[in-house]
Amino acid sequence: MTRTPTIRVDPTTVNRLYGGTADTCGSVASLDHLPKNMVMRWVGEGSLTWQVDAPESGDYEVALCYAALTEGAAVEVISGDSKAAGELHMTNGIYQDQSASERSPSDTGYLRNYERAHLKGSLSLSAGTNEIMLRVTEAKAATVIDLRSLELTPLAAKQELAAAAERAKKQRASTDWLVEAGYGVMFHWTDESQPRHGPKKPYADAVRDFDVDAFADMVEETGAGYVLLTLNHGNPHCPAPIAAWEALHPGWTTERDLVAEMAAALGERRIRLMLYIASHILMDRRFDEKPEDSIGEFGDVEQAYADVLAEIGRRYGEKLAGYWFDGWDHIPTRYPDVRWPYEHLFEASKAGNPDRIISLNYWFFPDETPWQEYWAGEIDGPLKPLSGRFIEHAAGEGLQLQALIMLEDIWEHGEPDSAIPQPTFSAGELIQYVKGVMEKQGVMTINLGIYQDGGIGDESRRRMRALRRAIRG
Repeated sequence: MTRTPTIRVDPTTVNRLYGGTADTCGSVASLDHLPKNMVMRWVGEGSLTWQVDAPESGDYEVALCYAALTEGAAVEVISGDSKAAGELHMTNGIYQDQSASERSPSDTGYLRNYERAHLKGSLSLSAGTNEIMLRVTEAKAATVIDLRSLELTPLAAKQELAAAAERAKKQRASTDWLVEAGYGVMFHWTDESQPRHGPKKPYADAVRDFDVDAFADMVEETGAGYVLLTLNHGNPHCPAPIAAWEALHPGWTTERDLVAEMAAALGERRIRLMLYIASHILMDRRFDEKPEDSIGEFGDVEQAYADVLAEIGRRYGEKLAGYWFDGWDHIPTRYPDVRWPYEHLFEASKAGNPDRIISLNYWFFPDETPWQEYWAGEIDGPLKPLSGRFIEHAAGEGLQLQALIMLEDIWEHGEPDSAIPQPTFSAGELIQYVKGVMEKQGVMTINLGIYQDGGIGDESRRRMRALRRAIRG
């Protein structure tokens, strides 16, 4: 068996051990179609074993972040002579999910409703190298457990961690304007966006030729209260001259400041601008001439990210209302030894506008930091009946409800010489869905396919006009 790397334990914060950094035994394996380390699946009894290095001796509370469709699987976590154990229940959350009876044995799709289960007992780690084993000891034939992480919280730091969480909640900006907006639109306008017909322009030329006023008129027609625009997506492009971004990814920024012009045009129409950043792409130097130079190896990945946010924030000030940071479902697994200074990143994101709101996308996993205002809400269909404005349980717990859907079942229009697909929701379904979320003071963001020239699909435009009339009058 190949020994996995040793993980450093930090006695001052929550430590998360992901499946991809462990040895496996028995009926447990990674879900191959998901990015490495994100989910390990049990389909029977089995174990994961981690090697961890503790700088000092200490005791740790143990929790599992997991999803399950059945009741009663028994688990235990062992290190030396110490043990924590518990029984896992069927998880619930905001997502619609299949029951165990609806899933076939060959179904390898992921589960969605993840929770944290705190086990009884604690682990005692000695200074130096320790082995930690997680075992499922009792599992029925139909049991399926998807593990996100094993979480170790130092007992000596619990009071301080609780105080930091309260401080984060008190420093959150108000989301009242977002609730008042009710719904907005998102556009994956990227270097891969295709025109209606003919060859695609180089990204810099497309930025240069983009008709901001026509775009803003189209958005106004949808009735959206805000726009969520991608700065980057699959590649590290940025439609603005951001020096800190250019330093990380030379040649990927543009001379024209499309963000500033878009913010101004939308602002004239009383529409706010928010920005999407694919954080995992921004942090990755695999696009440089030396692919082996990962920014994480330089030890400054946190500060480089914060520098970009601070420059963007100061540049646009109050014209930038918020951020939607993608990739945080697998950034921690990509850099397992980085202890993310979330409070520092939160402060950097507020540069130029303390009322700016942010969200870190942990997909359907429970969030790993309270330093944010609203739930990223990346979903693929209607949510379960909502209880109120702030999510009460599991993914997004404590955050402003914001749900993000695709109108046409695509994020971006990347097919050459083809029309944007037809909407998957009828006008009536879309209206009913948005109204249902707004009635609970939640917010709906609707992703629309967009052509390289800034136009949207004809039928999508009609659906959005109908939504505007129904919601705005």
